[in-house]
Amino acid sequence: MRIYVFSFLPTKKIKKLLLKNGFILSSFKPDVIVCYGGNGTFLTAERNYPLIPKLIVKTERKTKEFDVLETELKKYLPSLKKGLFKIVEIEKVEAIFKNKRLIGVNEVQIRNKLPIEALRFNVSINERKFENVIADGLIVATVFGSTGYYSSAGGKKFKRGLGLCFNNPSNIKTKSIILKGNEKIRVKILRGKAYLASDNNPMLLNLKEEDEVLIRKSEEKAKVIKFK
Repeated sequence: MRIYVFSFLPTKKIKKLLLKNGFILSSFKPDVIVCYGGNGTFLTAERNYPLIPKLIVKTERKTKEFDVLETELKKYLPSLKKGLFKIVEIEKVEAIFKNKRLIGVNEVQIRNKLPIEALRFNVSINERKFENVIADGLIVATVFGSTGYYSSAGGKKFKRGLGLCFNNPSNIKTKSIILKGNEKIRVKILRGKAYLASDNNPMLLNLKEEDEVLIRKSEEKAKVIKFK
């Protein structure tokens, strides 16, 4: 089995353990990518190497059911080598602006460019409309990202579909909406400048008045390894 270790941390110890257990270390067409670090490591790895199964190895604490602690990795390696695991698919969300597309495992968001100025924007969710919303922006999260930034901004918990949260709204009572996941969300900027962002992606798309963004569930899914 070919494995590529993706991390922002020193990886000598992890690589030595993998080699000792008979794995081939290679960035060329790996069968599995070991994401060694925190949640941001996995998000970056998924963005750079989509579709390849990821084994998430945490250095400190587990936050998801499929996380493996660094101290546990050794005992799971025989199962990994024999294929005794299952692949869990994680829904993603995408935002499309003109000819560009941003995909998020956690969320996509539209955020005011200047923190001292709120945005004004319209939102349509299929036939449901919110007009002239005054807020810092909005967040559309997946189930995977529902406990992250979306939750800290006041979004309601959900276990399926998508969640939409208005970020610091001043003129509407609705704070967040739980969606089935098949809706098309259209956002039109009426006043102000904004960023379109996804997860921890450093690539930000600039939005201005009259710009429109389509947000929806992505057909692409992340694949993570969970041991039986």
